[in-house]
Amino acid sequence: MSAERYEELVRKKLGEWRREAFGDDVRAHVVQDHEKCLWKPTCLQALKDAKCFVVDSFPKHSPDLNAIEGVWRLLKERLEATAPASLETRSSFLRRVRHAIAWLNETKHNDLMSLCNNQKVRAQEVLSLDGAKSSF
Repeated sequence: MSAERYEELVRKKLGEWRREAFGDDVRAHVVQDHEKCLWKPTCLQALKDAKCFVVDSFPKHSPDLNAIEGVWRLLKERLEATAPASLETRSSFLRRVRHAIAWLNETKHNDLMSLCNNQKVRAQEVLSLDGAKSSF
């Protein structure tokens, strides 16, 4: 990912997604990892233009607070469940990844939405456990 590509994605997709998910007047809170290219001024401005507030007061390494880690876990589980018995070609693997993503969107919609919307619950659990592993 480059800063230019990220800015382009934010400008083309994120504002529209935020409007569809939250309405015209609600700012979305975005938690992104600490990859340097994501924090370039042009990227931050694109997020601001899309009415997204970037949350920057979270630990750099906290999978419990990072929603995408939960999505990766679900995707990995699906890919493991559908793994072939023998070596697959690259094109077969990519087709299987696309099918796994479509399957997640169709069957795990509520789980995915929960990952996007339960940040406060996850943060409260992490704080209450004082560093112990959370259920997320």
